[in-house]
Amino acid sequence: MVSRVPNWIFLVASVLIVAVVVGFLSYKQQVEASINIVKENLRLNHQLSRQAIVVSLETAKIETQLLAENPVVIDFASNDQGNGTITQSELQKFNEWAVECKQHFDFYDLLVINTEGDVIFTVAKESDLGTNLLNGKFKDSGLGNLFRSVRESKEFMGSEFSVYAPSNGELAGFLGAPILLNDKLIGVLAIQIPTSFIKLNIGVHLKGISDYMVTTHYIFQYKGSFRPLLDTEKRKYENQSTVIINDSLFHYTPFKIENLSWGILSIAPPVVIENNIHWLPVFYHVLVAVLIVLIVGVSLIFWLFDRNKKWLYAEDDIILVQNTWKQFSKLKKQFGQDFYYRVKNKINLNLVEGEKSIGEIGKYIEKEIWDVVDHLDDEKNIKSKAESWATACVLKGINDSTVLKLPALYLESYEDELGRTLPFRAKLSWSKVLNTMAKSTAQKIKLNKNKMRS
Repeated sequence: MVSRVPNWIFLVASVLIVAVVVGFLSYKQQVEASINIVKENLRLNHQLSRQAIVVSLETAKIETQLLAENPVVIDFASNDQGNGTITQSELQKFNEWAVECKQHFDFYDLLVINTEGDVIFTVAKESDLGTNLLNGKFKDSGLGNLFRSVRESKEFMGSEFSVYAPSNGELAGFLGAPILLNDKLIGVLAIQIPTSFIKLNIGVHLKGISDYMVTTHYIFQYKGSFRPLLDTEKRKYENQSTVIINDSLFHYTPFKIENLSWGILSIAPPVVIENNIHWLPVFYHVLVAVLIVLIVGVSLIFWLFDRNKKWLYAEDDIILVQNTWKQFSKLKKQFGQDFYYRVKNKINLNLVEGEKSIGEIGKYIEKEIWDVVDHLDDEKNIKSKAESWATACVLKGINDSTVLKLPALYLESYEDELGRTLPFRAKLSWSKVLNTMAKSTAQKIKLNKNKMRS
């Protein structure tokens, strides 16, 4: 008998291959969806952060200008202009006021520089206090450049973030406004802002993403490390872009403030993308694909098995059929005659032709049955028997569909002669044997007819 193992192995292999392929494709689809989620989150976050930065700097600009126009600042600067000295009480009073302003506006430092470039006051009291920004050691610093710009233009100015030695070498940005008395410049008020002043990560942000501020010369994190911007990076960070490098997603959004070209860079490592993958659709797609393959595969296997397999019975079926037939034969019933008339009357088929009595016909049919039953385990003999029956059917003009009706008529005659219904297991075994013989004979009838036509 034909083994089913190869078919089932093929089915299992097909299921595994389909599960892997569908799972991979579905996973890639979900990765793309996750990347789009991260992109959209970063786009919105950059938009909010950019707006917040612009608003913060515009607000700081207004606050710097208002402070420079404040009478307290004008009096303090004019006293220095008048006699070159400021009393201790005046300095203490101004210091108290300046500290309150610094804390209120959340600046790092508030500085006053006279028209000669001398830093006459700072809240932070760092090493820049008392130095000259025109010829001193900090003349080329961000504060020095800012002072010269404001003194020349007599307008509000801002400076890029740069390393500022007095603040422990940290990055610092400066905003400056002219201090005017009767439209005459008497000093410059400067505000020092740290990198923490630039608020990133605004709104709902995905965990694990690193955000950076990109200025003209530096790239830094909020309250974090900084480094100089390389020339290759300057060219890279000119336009908005989203790229994936080593499975990490880089999203950059440039923007302008006054004459400054800045930008926001966010880096989403692979874990961020993985954390936003929806696994349920992947499992669902794999499950549906596996079920489809199983249904189609099992149906195909049974169809091929039923189409190609001639021997539908097993060893236990042979034993059961042989035992029941031997027991039935001992009853001395006229089975052969009953079966002959039943076939002749119901499907108009004459199983035995020639000048024979009904008794001889019955014995002939029973002899044929004995020959089949005794050799059910001999595949060669069964094939030979089916071949001889097929040849006889072709000669008599019996088609294959008629032959396929004989098993049911056989069982009717058997149960009529027995006087009762066969037990389920015995009837199932007889059906397997009879249908095997009928299908084998019917297939050979088709083959013989095709040969005759050709």
